[in-house]
Amino acid sequence: MTPTRREMDRIQPVWEATYNATVRKNFGARTFNTSSVIFDVRARSDAKSILVHLLNYTDYPSDDIALQVLGTWHRARLYTPEGRVRELPVYPVKDGTGIDISRIVVLGTVVVE
Repeated sequence: MTPTRREMDRIQPVWEATYNATVRKNFGARTFNTSSVIFDVRARSDAKSILVHLLNYTDYPSDDIALQVLGTWHRARLYTPEGRVRELPVYPVKDGTGIDISRIVVLGTVVVE
């Protein structure tokens, strides 16, 4: 089924509103270089910290992950099942804070404060 020109003209305003509401927006957190990683963000009600849970669902580690979170943050730590807590570098980016993660084997939680 192919819409007619008239139907396309009726759909256009709806499509534009939807596109403009979601295009390249930062809805709290974004990840880069994470084709095999899904993530979930949890924030405390007092806005003093954020948890970002990262799950790698492949059989090989995910390397060189970039995480961006809204707001200005000063500290990030990565907790993994391997047991070693790692301090992560934080740096300012447009609309927030950038955090670099060298590797996630299976899962990790980033605590941002």
